[in-house]
Amino acid sequence: MRRFLSVIALALAFSASAVFANDPPKKYKVTMPVLGDGFHYYPLYIAQAAGFFAEEGIDIDWVKVNGGNVAAAAVMGGSAEVAPIALAHVIDSQQQGGALVAIASVYQVFAMPLVLSNGAIKKSGIEAGMPIDEKVKRLAGLRLGITSPGGSSDALLRSLFLARGMDPDKTVSIQPFGNGASQVAALEKNLTDGFVYPSPAPDIVVAKGLGSIMINPFAGEVPEIRDLPYIVMATTKDIWAKKPDAIRGVMRALAKASAFAQAKPAETKRLVRSYFKDIDDTLYDKVAEMNLVGIPADLRITKEQVEREIDWLNLSRTDKIKLNYGNVVLNEPVEQAKAARQ
Repeated sequence: MRRFLSVIALALAFSASAVFANDPPKKYKVTMPVLGDGFHYYPLYIAQAAGFFAEEGIDIDWVKVNGGNVAAAAVMGGSAEVAPIALAHVIDSQQQGGALVAIASVYQVFAMPLVLSNGAIKKSGIEAGMPIDEKVKRLAGLRLGITSPGGSSDALLRSLFLARGMDPDKTVSIQPFGNGASQVAALEKNLTDGFVYPSPAPDIVVAKGLGSIMINPFAGEVPEIRDLPYIVMATTKDIWAKKPDAIRGVMRALAKASAFAQAKPAETKRLVRSYFKDIDDTLYDKVAEMNLVGIPADLRITKEQVEREIDWLNLSRTDKIKLNYGNVVLNEPVEQAKAARQ
């Protein structure tokens, strides 16, 4: 009888384990503000299209905003749990006494080309093979678009001049136009001479025959931002403390997306195609292939990356940033998500 009861108990234990193993994950609603569409969100598109967010019980509420600073404010104000924003926004938040922290790398290449209209290229005399210093010098007098003041496109454009001893406000007219579609439309209507924005907006300008990419940090052309991280996932320590399971779920989904992209690049491009319906297949294939390199194999943000970012940001600041790695990066979400998968 004792042996029979033991067998029954063991069978029940296995049955219970099977039930729990097959239970769907607990559901978490996560609000995530994003700025338009672009390949700087590549891993997020993969995680959504491949079902990795759903596997982790994460229901993403995508909210379109007009600038990285707006996305940062949404997280700090508590109306969003996480935001994929430039590392510069996190550092600036900390510098001003804010609560943002970076918890994972999302896109590791500062892929924001400067595209100019055909008329601006002719007016400035810029040629593709010129040294970067000469190109920047010849931008004088042009109207150049950014997303919003204080955003990463603004920081990049200003740093091009500041690194070469030039005052951007006295050299060019800087125009805030918002997302990529607005930038392209402004150039088409001759409201601007060019703009700084991630793919595919600059590539659309080229494909339409409206202009050319003349400064391309994606190709390592700009030494001061070479090897800098670009987009990170940001939250606050308070949100992490209150919603650790939801944040870990987001991290696990991103880790799955990264691994998927490294193992299956062709399938990755196919999955993400639906996010860029307005560009033709030839352009999409070219841009999607080029941008694969920005997907990080490791979600962790290193001390060296933060230090280089601060050095770059200090080019345009009178109040020099003196933060350390621990101020800017919170590693626990990635580390805990990684441990949970092992």
